[in-house]
Amino acid sequence: MHEYSIAHNIAEIIRQSTPENDLCNIRTIKLKIGTMAGVIAESLTFCFDAIKDTLPFRNALLDIEQSPFVIHCSACEENTTNELGVAACGKCGSFETTILSGHELEIVSIDCEENINTLQWAS
Repeated sequence: MHEYSIAHNIAEIIRQSTPENDLCNIRTIKLKIGTMAGVIAESLTFCFDAIKDTLPFRNALLDIEQSPFVIHCSACEENTTNELGVAACGKCGSFETTILSGHELEIVSIDCEENINTLQWAS
């Protein structure tokens, strides 16, 4: 289960990017996970909950937003989505496509108690 190592990596990123005196005030860690990222959100939450008692932010919860697999077709200029992760345009069938979303695994924000501090990352 690679979600366990991902949970540890998230904890380490938070430790490195949050001032030490704010760590205990963290309440929500917002994540964006693409449907094709190979991460099961429920497993990641379970693993994070299993390790968080050893962390200064033991009261923090993960808030996970799933992002769909979306491609942009250069041939017909349409954005389409599918659940299989196939990069062929759903409208015209062209493979002249660019993946717009669906593979990301990112920390979007760290929200602290009473909105004392919110750290934001650009997507």
